[in-house]
This record gives sequence, C-alpha cells and structure tokens, in this order.
Amino acid sequence: MQRPGDEVGPDAPQTAQNTCPACGGSGKLDSKSCPTCEGTGLVTVTVGDA
Repeated sequence: MQRPGDEVGPDAPQTAQNTCPACGGSGKLDSKSCPTCEGTGLVTVTVGDA
C-alpha cells in the first residue's frame, strides 16, 4: 500500500523504506501528525540507479 510521501509503491523494484524528510522520522511536525508520512515517520523511496 502506497502511503503519502512515498515516491513509489512498496512493490516497485529497487525501493526501500527511508526516514521521512519532512519530520526526520519523528512522525510529528509542530506537535501534530506529519502530513507527508501521516505520522509513520517512514516513506518508500527509489534506491540505486532505478
């Protein structure tokens, strides 16, 4: 399932979970749930030369 902030879906080749760049992995911005990752602190990104 693709989450907000994900560059690609989790089943795409050459992907990995990474720390959300907006909240630094905390899942919160200004004491509220991060809108980029919806509070998970993680996003799925393309890695390598894909």
